[in-house]
Amino acid sequence: MTLSTLAVAFICLADPGRSLEFPSSAPTEWVERGREWGESPSAGWRCAAPFQVQIGWRHAGPVRQPMEFAWRFAPGFVASRLGFLQRRDHFDDQELVRRWASVRGEVDGRLVFLVQLAASPQNDVINAQQSGSARLDELDQVRFVLISGKTVVQPTRLQLAYKQRSNEFSLLVGFPWHQFAPGAPWLVGEFESIVAPDPYTLGIHHLRLYRIEFRLEDLPSDADQLSLRVLSKNKERVANFAP
Repeated sequence: MTLSTLAVAFICLADPGRSLEFPSSAPTEWVERGREWGESPSAGWRCAAPFQVQIGWRHAGPVRQPMEFAWRFAPGFVASRLGFLQRRDHFDDQELVRRWASVRGEVDGRLVFLVQLAASPQNDVINAQQSGSARLDELDQVRFVLISGKTVVQPTRLQLAYKQRSNEFSLLVGFPWHQFAPGAPWLVGEFESIVAPDPYTLGIHHLRLYRIEFRLEDLPSDADQLSLRVLSKNKERVANFAP
């Protein structure tokens, strides 16, 4: 670990779950949160909520329907997710430690984000009609940068992890992004359905899931806020994450 990486890691010592560097062991407080949530059907999304930012909506009459999100793959998410799975699948503490070590090993000094971009026609609720067409260039012709203070950091890895379309808007709600994160096999429940793209599926709703990685050593040592920007022809989506 470099000195700059150590400096970044020390920023979040008050809450290791929000640290930029994964600690050697899973943060106990976050594991316990996941265990407490384990009985709830919404537990998986409660684990993700503290590290999720909505970055896009579609208008359905006077209502805005969220359909684009960014997630920071943070220690707190992984710890609470493992606590939730431990409660749900009933594995012992040694298995939790093993899974944490496996995920941590795959992160290995990187800062990882998962971003869901989506395109959908406008929805007229009153007349129950779709209008217009989805702008696919705003999904496919994109660039990602990370801004911390005055420092602009370019990604070291950008991957289109998943691509799908459907006639059901539900495709864009509750997508299991963690299945494409580092150490994904250790974050999937025993009876969880695994998504797989279907190249023959047609539909008016389009989803792209991107995985973006940055080197921690490229961040300034005094980083206090991270702003992930998604740049495209007609818009700039902004996801601000405070450590």
